[in-house]
Amino acid sequence: MASWQRPQATARAIAQASTSMQASGNASANAKAISTAEIGEALASHAISTGQPVLKQGRARGGRRALRSSKGTARAHAL
Repeated sequence: MASWQRPQATARAIAQASTSMQASGNASANAKAISTAEIGEALASHAISTGQPVLKQGRARGGRRALRSSKGTARAHAL
């Protein structure tokens, strides 16, 4: 039932990346962009490895593009 959910390691990586994004604030837009890309990569690679979508509510329409946009990651964090 929970096979589509992201594993603990991925969740931990997302938590660390979001924390670093909050800590950097607006001081470094580049670091924020890198963190967002890393989150997108983690979610996308998990979806590919399991063959299941990570977000079940149709929030990630557009696939990787939606995950990499700031709106996509904000929605991923909100779950």
